[in-house]
Amino acid sequence: MRRFAWPIILAVVGIVLIVAGGAWFITRIAGLADQLPVASWQTPGEESMTLAPGEYAVSELVGYSLGSGNSPSGLGFTLDSEDVTVTGPQGPVAVRCANCGFTSEEVSVGNDVFQAVAHFDVRAEGTYTVSVTGDGANVAVTPSVAQIFGSMAPTFIPMGIGGLLVLVAIVWAIIAAFVKKKPAAVGPTYPGGAGTGYPTAGQQVGYPSAATLAPPPTAPLGQPPGWYADPADPSQKRWWDGQSWSDQTYRG
Repeated sequence: MRRFAWPIILAVVGIVLIVAGGAWFITRIAGLADQLPVASWQTPGEESMTLAPGEYAVSELVGYSLGSGNSPSGLGFTLDSEDVTVTGPQGPVAVRCANCGFTSEEVSVGNDVFQAVAHFDVRAEGTYTVSVTGDGANVAVTPSVAQIFGSMAPTFIPMGIGGLLVLVAIVWAIIAAFVKKKPAAVGPTYPGGAGTGYPTAGQQVGYPSAATLAPPPTAPLGQPPGWYADPADPSQKRWWDGQSWSDQTYRG
């Protein structure tokens, strides 16, 4: 199990980051929902509001969500950016078309569906007055979709890192499960050698004590010390000290 220790640790850390990021995301979403819209009214008319720096959208009510009790078919789109003027502490603020081209921007506030008519940028916190002409349209000022997603972006960082850690942990665990451990190298062929598969010497001097068993006729008399086939058990080897068999054996 030791080879799975690091994958498990990485997976746990990754899951914690994912959960923390998800909780942060939900908290931010709930906070934004409570703040929407910044202001709403019926045209023609104007509203003054205190805005923090960022991009804002002036949007028109175009429909209702399902389950609202109102017809979800929509109310129609009657305004454009030329109907919107914005004045800030330093004077007029530039207004951009939000529904020009092939894209449109919608945001839901409760059961109401708004579509952006114009965008404007707030450079410094202060009181801004938004005026919209037209007859009988319901409008609202909200942070733009880009502003909303930009404020949510930091919450994706821990979730992304957590997901990456979990993925690395899974790959690591798979490799650890299927890759066989490399066999240990064979050690030196002498008594007391440190190699795996060879016995350590029974005496402090590092050499095995001589066995009392006298060598049989097949003993390698005259042979130098070393490991030879055990006359009593051919499946193992016994140390020959040059004169007699020792009590040290191993199976190789």
